[in-house]
Amino acid sequence: MLDAKAFGCFRHANRAPASPYLRGFSDDVLIPVSRWTEVREDEITGAGLTTLIGSDDVGPALIEDAAHRALYVFNHFEYDSDTLKQEYDRDVQAGTAINVPVNYYPNDDPTQAPMNRWRSHAHLLYGNWVSELYLTTPYDMTQIGYASTDLRR
Repeated sequence: MLDAKAFGCFRHANRAPASPYLRGFSDDVLIPVSRWTEVREDEITGAGLTTLIGSDDVGPALIEDAAHRALYVFNHFEYDSDTLKQEYDRDVQAGTAINVPVNYYPNDDPTQAPMNRWRSHAHLLYGNWVSELYLTTPYDMTQIGYASTDLRR
């Protein structure tokens, strides 16, 4: 559990630019975050997993579990432009103590319309993920679920 909610748009580093899941990604990615918990980098590596995208401020964002052909997404590429605004407005209306989402509104001013600066990376991630599933799934359906060699060769 975190002492305060990680809330806003945080810069993340592309830590695995050669990963097929990160084709087309820049070195620096802005990703919406809205959570009260964290997973630490030492827990990720201790579990034999790899951080593909991570932040010094809010930790790992995209984790690869190569042994299980799985990706784990801890932050919110899928958010619409106004999702953090809706969460913020809801909490303000309810009288819940909440900070203005970091790096979300222009000049951190909630009277201004938020800008979506993560949409292109979201499309890249999900497109790359589907492509990788397609390229690495055996044509022979009886082989799905069994260990196989890299089918992209």
